[in-house]
Amino acid sequence: MNPCSFRVKCMGIDDLRILGQINPEPLNLEPRTHTKQPSTIMKGKNTMALNLDALGKKIGPFTKDYTWKDAVLYALGVGAGFSDLEYCYEKDLKVIPSFGITTLYDFMPQLATTSDVNMAGVLHGEQELIFHNPIPPEGTLTTEGAIKHYYDKGKDKGALIVAEFETSHSNGQKLFTSIVTVFARLDGGFGGENAPAKEVVFPDRDPDFVVEGKPSADQPLIYRLSGDVFQLHVDREFAEMAGFEKPIMHGLCTHGIRLPFSDSNFCPRRTGKGPAHGLPL
Repeated sequence: MNPCSFRVKCMGIDDLRILGQINPEPLNLEPRTHTKQPSTIMKGKNTMALNLDALGKKIGPFTKDYTWKDAVLYALGVGAGFSDLEYCYEKDLKVIPSFGITTLYDFMPQLATTSDVNMAGVLHGEQELIFHNPIPPEGTLTTEGAIKHYYDKGKDKGALIVAEFETSHSNGQKLFTSIVTVFARLDGGFGGENAPAKEVVFPDRDPDFVVEGKPSADQPLIYRLSGDVFQLHVDREFAEMAGFEKPIMHGLCTHGIRLPFSDSNFCPRRTGKGPAHGLPL
């Protein structure tokens, strides 16, 4: 049997509008710590147009050293526990595939700088991960990529910035490809082509299985230790100034919570020692 990739895709802005559930979260593109007030962050100073010359130019490489403790911390941050011990115990450890999302925290600030996106209108619209090989419990990750597309949704409607980057391990294996779409709300109207139309179609049948669960209210306190330390997820006063009742969970934490469930139900024979089979989400 030829191995195929393990694919995870989060819904995009347009998909969520169709569902009537859109409540997008401002994308954290600044360095590790934040001292600005919400009004300052959202106001932004960049009023220049998108840098169309950046299309196709390499971004990176960036390197990230990690150990089994980083992988376990991420697993705890997305809700794994004794019921998912293979992700939490260094003996025969399996790394949750979405641990690869932590490379975003190095890549995304450079993406913002390269594209000249107006930071006042930035949203993380869509995220796709394509896994080629299981992530080892420790080593060095090397990531590089480029902006692949600019899409113009029209004046006062925003633009989409689509970037793709690949991450390899120090053992020589390519681990995953990440495709990120940034919704630049204030950068539309530059005369480019619009994005291809998408249609969300739900099958007219019952789900194959249903799993119910409720993340801990303290989940963001753990998840943020894997890289996204934006104050919106921890500081009540900051969250209230941003329009929320209290700190909110990271969107990519929610993304990671479903991976142990998906891995065990769709790939029950997977050992973590070979490429996973196809899994569209």
